[in-house]
Amino acid sequence: MSKCVACGYEYKPGDKRIEIRSLKFNRSDKIRKLLNTAIKNIQQTIPTENKSYKEYAFLYGIRKYDDEFIEHSVKAYMLKQEYKKGKGYAYLRAMIQNSAEELKLKKDAERKLLGKTPKNIKNKKKELGYDK
Repeated sequence: MSKCVACGYEYKPGDKRIEIRSLKFNRSDKIRKLLNTAIKNIQQTIPTENKSYKEYAFLYGIRKYDDEFIEHSVKAYMLKQEYKKGKGYAYLRAMIQNSAEELKLKKDAERKLLGKTPKNIKNKKKELGYDK
């Protein structure tokens, strides 16, 4: 048995359609449709990626990421038509992983630049001990 270093997927022989379906239905309808179009384009354009276990490995690799990161990355992937350049599941998975890290850093930087919204005055007085 071989284990993928990037996502932790461990290959086991057999049909993966049931697992693929369960991983897809854990997502929202919008994300599921985006993933289906990306997967369809990858499988039609890149012949080596037209395997069910590769699709399962991809979905398994992105299972822990939020829908917002997946939506952002898949839209960028489809807009640039990376599948026509021969960039398949591994490239899309890496895009999702990197966008998750980048968006967190961007949000932190934006919060530092703009600051937070002010607290309620009553809560602030209670924190400082003025109001009991």
